[in-house]
Parts: sequence; C-alpha cells; structure tokens
Amino acid sequence: MTTARAPRALLLAVLVVAGVGILDAAIGRTWDLVALLSVVAVLAAGGLVSTLGPRRPVLLRADRAAELTARARATGEAPDAVLDRAVATYLDGLADPAPPPTATEAPTGGS
Repeated sequence: MTTARAPRALLLAVLVVAGVGILDAAIGRTWDLVALLSVVAVLAAGGLVSTLGPRRPVLLRADRAAELTARARATGEAPDAVLDRAVATYLDGLADPAPPPTATEAPTGGS
C-alpha cells in the first residue's frame, strides 16, 4: 500500500548518522554514547533489513488505497491480506477468463 522507498531512505540516513556519531564518540572517548549510538545503529540496520523482504510494494491510487483501508477496517483484516486476496482474484480472472458466447446464445446489450 505504501511505497517502501521513504522508510528505507530514512533508516539509511539514521544508520549513517549513527555511524558518524559512533566514530565521533569513540574519538572523544565517550563510551556511553558509543554504546547508545551502537544500539541505534543496530536497530536501524535491523529495520532496513526487514524492509528488504520478498514482498514488493504495490502502488495504488489514493482513492483505491482509501477503499482498501476501509474494507480492511470493516472486515478486521490486515490491509495486506485484503490486497493479497484482491490481486489473487484478479489474476484468477486473467488465467480463467469467461468463455466467449456461442452462436446459439443471444447477444446481450447493444441496440
């Protein structure tokens, strides 16, 4: 539902700043700050690695994202589960399209 670029960029920036802070604190022999920034760096690295999972982001128009979020709230499901089901239903329709009407069936619609 959301693009994964912004969180990745933010986590990478936090990781770089924490790395620079660790170096600066180590040069200044401020070991408690080294420990604190090391924890921040480890957490940022863990968050960055978790965004690199097998799932790719799905970009949606704002109105579709709002509809998806509303449906997820109404059913009590995670938005990812609703989106997975919608994509699976769509792909199932592509794989097994409705058969074309036969010559004996009356056409529908039109004039």
